[in-house]
Amino acid sequence: MFISSTPLTGGTLTGRFVRHEIASEHLGASRGVTVRLPDNYDPENRSYPVVYMHDGQNMFDRRTGFAGQEWHVDETVQALAQEGRMPEAILVAVDNAPSRLDDYSHVSDPEYGGGKGQKYEDFLLQEVLPSVEGAYAV
Repeated sequence: MFISSTPLTGGTLTGRFVRHEIASEHLGASRGVTVRLPDNYDPENRSYPVVYMHDGQNMFDRRTGFAGQEWHVDETVQALAQEGRMPEAILVAVDNAPSRLDDYSHVSDPEYGGGKGQKYEDFLLQEVLPSVEGAYAV
């Protein structure tokens, strides 16, 4: 479950954000998770689809993006929803870690590492998804 939750503002963020930390038994460490809520988020009256993304620090804000770059996911999703080309959705961006190659690969490579993808998969399915489902109207 989330061990901390903080509203997130400023920088190049577009929309309503909450920053979470989640302690992971599968990874043996905590990991940052940023959630962007739909502009018209109404948890009392409707539920929302969820989009889960990796490399979360790069998605929304150049303050946290690699080399000061962001991927503009918040602006793109907002525009698509306003144009009726995408339903309003909750965006969940999971930060990577120095062990990024280990996390994203199920097969170990002697030169590049890897091989811990099952632990990362378990983290996502057994820790991140239930935390999001418990905190938001999904």
